[in-house]
Amino acid sequence: MEARYILKQEELNIEFINTVKKIFNSTSRLRIEIVEEMDETDYLLSTKANKKVLMDAINEYKEGKTVSFENLEDLQNFLKN
Repeated sequence: MEARYILKQEELNIEFINTVKKIFNSTSRLRIEIVEEMDETDYLLSTKANKKVLMDAINEYKEGKTVSFENLEDLQNFLKN
């Protein structure tokens, strides 16, 4: 069984937790996962350096240039330049 609850941070309170406990009794093997969603674009635009990298990549894409990396180290080296 799977149930998904989507709520704002301020809605996560003891009342909500107690309600979930009642719905899934103690005999069930309930696994609860709390996931924080973040708007990746907001994160990428959060600093001047991140914004520059993103905008440069967009411009290269528009110009038909392709950027690819074999591994994480190559990506990190690219971002340092």
